[in-house]
Amino acid sequence: MHTYGQTSLKLQYCSFFNNRAPKPQPSLKNCTWFRENSCCMQEEIDATFGRVKPLVGASPDCLRYTNYLMCYICDPLQDRFYCRERLTVCEDFCDSWYRACGSAILKGSIINSLYTNGGNFCESRSFVVEQNTDTCFRVDSALASINSG
Repeated sequence: MHTYGQTSLKLQYCSFFNNRAPKPQPSLKNCTWFRENSCCMQEEIDATFGRVKPLVGASPDCLRYTNYLMCYICDPLQDRFYCRERLTVCEDFCDSWYRACGSAILKGSIINSLYTNGGNFCESRSFVVEQNTDTCFRVDSALASINSG
């Protein structure tokens, strides 16, 4: 970490992609909020999530939260929440995702009947769940107001 006076700047790196540096990706069709500084390229989004099918009965909010989550591979700050091939997700994001997807069907059952809360839901997806800190994945309120494109 470099410190200049009172300001400290942390070098960004892409832990999902062998620690390469993020760079502009103006051609992103999804995760467009990362176009100016991205860890992923469109081909990598397609290769990683191209076969992911939406949950049966998913609401627009459920699809949006699922898309936000898939876009973690593009986040230039991913080294904070992706380590040793494990994604750490903030509890508040898990709760919001669970509420948005509660009536959708997963493994033949309604999500609300399979899991009691967002933490259980995220853990069932093999994510580490952490209290809301700077070391877990979340969607900030500014991003939540942007089209999920």
